[in-house]
Amino acid sequence: MSRNRLLIIEDDRDVGDVLSEIAADMGFEPCFVDNFAAAKDRLATWAPAAIISDLQMPSVDGLAIVRYLAKIGCQARLAFVSGLDSRTVEAATAVARERGLNVAGFVTKPFDIARIRDLLDRLFPTTQVDVATIERALADEHIQVHFQPKCSNGSGQVIGAEALLRWNHARMGAINPEAIVAFAENNGLADTLLDYVAVRTMKAIDQWGKKGIHVPVAINMTPLNLENLCLPDRMDVFCEIYACDPRQITLELTEKSSIECGADVLDVLTRLRIKGFKLSIDDFGIGYSSVRRQRSLDRVA
Repeated sequence: MSRNRLLIIEDDRDVGDVLSEIAADMGFEPCFVDNFAAAKDRLATWAPAAIISDLQMPSVDGLAIVRYLAKIGCQARLAFVSGLDSRTVEAATAVARERGLNVAGFVTKPFDIARIRDLLDRLFPTTQVDVATIERALADEHIQVHFQPKCSNGSGQVIGAEALLRWNHARMGAINPEAIVAFAENNGLADTLLDYVAVRTMKAIDQWGKKGIHVPVAINMTPLNLENLCLPDRMDVFCEIYACDPRQITLELTEKSSIECGADVLDVLTRLRIKGFKLSIDDFGIGYSSVRRQRSLDRVA
């Protein structure tokens, strides 16, 4: 599998040509097909690293394509570009994730170049960084943690903050935070990245507290983090080192990934609550995964 190969499945030739031009301009290797049979052939012989698919094709709908990709165990990153309404595309995206596909997102038609470029950045996170680069960036603290205020709609008062990643690489420029997270998940660095953010968040909370500022902060975590039974103990140790009250930390589970709430996951969630941490779902969306996950969190909230 070439990490730059992009398969575009789109029955509208004009749209397919535009997507191909944008992808090529960004340094990727696009292949445009306008029917499902050609797409299956390319999947078998060309091995794309990423796929952009329409949801409305003349002879097959997008969910049939999703089922086929899941059946063959496709590991390529997937995105949708569709003229359907956003809620329908969100539902299709949720189905794809439930079937185990690696979905980066979607764009609705008509689209602009900026949105497609952003989608391609999410489709090809590994073209921007490698393991050595990201480990060095963490060690040198080139990846920064910024805090976005959360304000009350009524009073405008700051009632909290969210920890966000920012990485402005000297050569590659600003790197999409989602690409950093996706790369960390795919290369065994999910826990390292969460610890990095947690430590800097707790340092900031300690510094704010000395100035009389007391606000809770939300930290994003991924389902992979919940598979590590050591997570509650690590968070507890960090709180002790940096004199941080666990009740000031909300660990937000991102809605964009699928999770099976087995015994180990519920163990981790419950112990986090016992230790005083708050739990939440970020970007709460639609579909079975959201409901199932919310019920699991409700058990320990």
